[in-house]
Amino acid sequence: AGTTVSGFALTMLCAHVISAGVPGSGASAYQLFKMTLVALRDTDFATQKLVFGKAAPVALAPEETNLFTAALMAEGGELNYFWRIGAHIGELQDEARASVAALEAEADPFDSVFGVRVGLEARSDVFVKIQAIQSEDEYLIPYTDRQADRYGACPLADAPAVHALALRALAIFRAGLTDRATQYSVRVVPATQVGQPTGLLIGIRLDPSHATRVLDRGPEADSPQTAEFRRLWGDRAVLRRFKDASILECVVWAEPKYKKIWEDPDLPYVPHQMLQQLMELHFKELVDTPGVDGGDNVNILHTPLGINGPLSDAHTALWQQFAEMKEQLEALETLPIAVKEARPSSSGFSYSDLSPEVWIQPSSRANDPPRTLHEAVLEFESSSAWPRAPAAVLRLQTAFLLKIQAELRSQHAVESLITPEYLDVLYPRFVFRLRIFTLGELYEMSTWATVDATLKSRPTWEQTEKIRRVWWGPHTRSLLRAVSLIHICSGPTMRLVKKWLASQLVAGYDDLAELLVVQVFTTPGPYAHPPGSPHAAMLRVLALLASFDWAGSPMFVDLDDSFSADHKHELQLAFERARGMQGPMPSMWIATKLDPHMLFLRVPPAGLVSRIVALARGALEVATKATLSLGDTRLQFRSVFEPDLSTFDAVIHIARAGG
Repeated sequence: AGTTVSGFALTMLCAHVISAGVPGSGASAYQLFKMTLVALRDTDFATQKLVFGKAAPVALAPEETNLFTAALMAEGGELNYFWRIGAHIGELQDEARASVAALEAEADPFDSVFGVRVGLEARSDVFVKIQAIQSEDEYLIPYTDRQADRYGACPLADAPAVHALALRALAIFRAGLTDRATQYSVRVVPATQVGQPTGLLIGIRLDPSHATRVLDRGPEADSPQTAEFRRLWGDRAVLRRFKDASILECVVWAEPKYKKIWEDPDLPYVPHQMLQQLMELHFKELVDTPGVDGGDNVNILHTPLGINGPLSDAHTALWQQFAEMKEQLEALETLPIAVKEARPSSSGFSYSDLSPEVWIQPSSRANDPPRTLHEAVLEFESSSAWPRAPAAVLRLQTAFLLKIQAELRSQHAVESLITPEYLDVLYPRFVFRLRIFTLGELYEMSTWATVDATLKSRPTWEQTEKIRRVWWGPHTRSLLRAVSLIHICSGPTMRLVKKWLASQLVAGYDDLAELLVVQVFTTPGPYAHPPGSPHAAMLRVLALLASFDWAGSPMFVDLDDSFSADHKHELQLAFERARGMQGPMPSMWIATKLDPHMLFLRVPPAGLVSRIVALARGALEVATKATLSLGDTRLQFRSVFEPDLSTFDAVIHIARAGG
């Protein structure tokens, strides 16, 4: 919807591939489909055209370069079957590229190619909305006067004004955003009332590794490209001298203000600033025109569900303090067994904590400054001297914690508080709660949980709680941090999904939220690319919740890109074996390499899962409507985080103390 890509044009492309004899006379439907996509993917329509029945693309003649944006010409050259595709050719080629990659890489590519309808709201990070063009003739260029403008945009011959505007806007945005954006999608929004003008929606997918850059370097001061650069950016272009003595044209953007979740409207994100400048400079008439709804005619929505800000000072300081403590622990020489590893397990270590847990100070330290609490686990070198009896293991672990407490105080002047199960190590801003993990415990519990129990009945949550806390949690946290460093939007997205669950009065499932976010980043599926912002990632998580067959299918989350076909087969067998065991099955089966039998991940009961799925579908409907509605719809997006209270019989509002 909203595009000029027709089934007729794609049918003619398929017919062209057959007529050209590319797949051969004995080709299957699958081969024909793939070769059609390859022809679309590999043709450079800026310099080439397809001629019906000819296997290889043909170079455009000089007089043809300004006639169309894409061409599949009839054999005699009198008709272009692609004449209406216009501004959509780039997006169409991106889709062809992604579909071919899925066909070649996935064992079962159906869902990636056909299975899920992918909306613009979950593929784009920034939306430029124009409620109405200035006039019907403003951007309509007659056939006889067609010339490409200085940005290479050349509207279709006698094209409707909205399509001509889209082509020009895309050319200017590409010249300005450069490597910050990786895909542009155009949708024409038809009038809903008689006499109402047509609107335009442009979705932009960002590259998060470049989106936050505040300095753009242009050509050298005496370069022929200088005038073009200044025409593009106007008075924002300035000369700057660099350490290597070069003098370059540059554009400097203000460092944005970052709130916890949303963009600050007074000092927005860098791509937002850039698009504002380009629209005001090159489309001033549109910007100055009042909108149909009485508001602004041009609205820019940058990741309206959540931004991707830099790491907070608290996260940086947390890792620095943890590294210092780890060095102190590993340097303790009087321990009978050396510390092998200190593994963090709290969500702050993977930059995904919504609000850090505050350490509750004992009355003896009531005057201490407030600190946040973070869990960690100590692993010692293996030794046959560890006892097997659980009570004896606990006593020995407590003895080790007492020894560590004494050594930290005497060698490093670090204070701590001890209980039989853990040691709270106190630093100025943080408290690290240390527990001890032994391989013997892992062996005993894992053998029981994955061998004995699998043959009889599933263990309860309480029975696996300790191994979850001291082994699964820390190891999973390390992998989650690696995902957060590779996909820099994943940490903010985890916080966003946790906020959504909390806003819907669903609490206690932070681990589930984190694994769902990992899934949308490591397995993009029909979206072809990982999300470029927390906004897009959040909507993909909602789509995953709403569309996945939780009752009948397992989900496999690859935390470290190590899954092979054999791994997935073993995970599938574990799921099928569990179906035949005594006791209830988990309402959501989400297996990882560290938890192949779904023993450690806490998931909601079936009734609550149904409610979460319904809430996700409702949130997606709100986001889709907010995306396709022209005007400033930021508040509509934020209503996703408002709880649906219609399912409750009574609601009790409790005010904060002093509120």
